[in-house]
Amino acid sequence: STWSGINKNAGNALSIAFIPDIISYVASDQMSFYERFLNFISTVTTLFMYYNHQLPLQDTVLKENYKLDAPPVADMVSNVSLYLINTHPTVEYAQPYTPNMIPVGGIVIEPDRTSLPQDIKKFMDGASKEGVIYFSLGTLVPIHRMPKEKLQMFVNVFSKLKQKVLWRINLDTIPGLSANVKLTKWVPQPGVLAHPNCVLFLTHGGLFGQQEAIHAGVPTVGIAFFGDQPSNVKFAEHSGIGVSLAFDNISEESISAAINKVLKNPKYKENAQRLSRIFRDRPM
Repeated sequence: STWSGINKNAGNALSIAFIPDIISYVASDQMSFYERFLNFISTVTTLFMYYNHQLPLQDTVLKENYKLDAPPVADMVSNVSLYLINTHPTVEYAQPYTPNMIPVGGIVIEPDRTSLPQDIKKFMDGASKEGVIYFSLGTLVPIHRMPKEKLQMFVNVFSKLKQKVLWRINLDTIPGLSANVKLTKWVPQPGVLAHPNCVLFLTHGGLFGQQEAIHAGVPTVGIAFFGDQPSNVKFAEHSGIGVSLAFDNISEESISAAINKVLKNPKYKENAQRLSRIFRDRPM
């Protein structure tokens, strides 16, 4: 969903009754009365933090670092004539936009911009018909610092898979790692997801990663942590392109069940490819 602060500045309806706030834990646009109440609280909290914390903080940064005699940031954002917003109908619930709001989410995705490193290309090209699972929890979730027992859960699950696993993690090695798993500290993610052998994205549900997965038509298993991640993962479930896992009570059984559910049910791939066609179908 578009951030409530942007909607407010653009003069767009907040539509609290049927559009989840971007940090709301409400999972649907079909809300019960209680869920609408929770969404109201989330929206009010978002707006309060925006006007009373974020904008004043930006004023401080502007004055301290740029020494500009500028008007308050709140005044400047209220005078914006056009909003190019990082979203798209395929990654959010249906909602109204005023004419000055143009969704452009995903227009910067270019899988061929950066070639795959040779070792990763060889790893993915050499996959069997079962394909490759790509696992990344982004840059803000230090998976290499997670409890060893949870890290070992993933190692154990991956060792039993028929698929290869490309695991983006800031580690050189992990004890007990099976031969079908390759660790890497960095990858050109759009290129990996667009590779024809990529069959699943195990993700934290970040917005850019979700857009890149939809662009590539790759289904997801989401493990959300904070911010907009829970709402993104829930939307993936709502759209039928993925399932979610709760990190707090994750287990080998739940990881394996989620992966197999998505890989063995063709509807997830079909839905992802359908959204991909819509996502790519734009005049620019």
